[in-house]
Amino acid sequence: MSEYRERVIAQERERRERLNAQYAQEPWGRLAIACGFDPYDTESMAREAFAAAAARIEALEARERVLVALLQTCAEHFDGESDVSDGAYGEPVPNEAMSLLSEINRALGTE
Repeated sequence: MSEYRERVIAQERERRERLNAQYAQEPWGRLAIACGFDPYDTESMAREAFAAAAARIEALEARERVLVALLQTCAEHFDGESDVSDGAYGEPVPNEAMSLLSEINRALGTE
C-alpha cells in the first residue's frame, strides 16, 4: 500500500473517531451509537439506527409504565400495613411496611 493511501486511511480513521467522540458526548448520540449508528453511515442506515433507538425508547417507556403501576399497587398494600413500633430506647420507629412505603413514595416522587 502506498504511503499516500496509508495517510488517507489514517486521516479517515481519526475523523471517524472524532465524530464518534462528539456523538458520545450527547445522550441522543450515545443512544444512536448503542443502536448501531456510525456518523459515517449513509442516510438510510442512519434512519434505521434512529428507528431502532425510537423502538428502544418506546419499550423502555412501556416498561416504566408497568413498573410505576406495580409500585403504586405495592404502595396501596403497604399503606394499610404501615405503623410504628417501639425502638431500642422506647421512641417510635417505622415498621418495615412503613419504611418500604416511604421508599416507594420517594421513587414515585409522591413523598
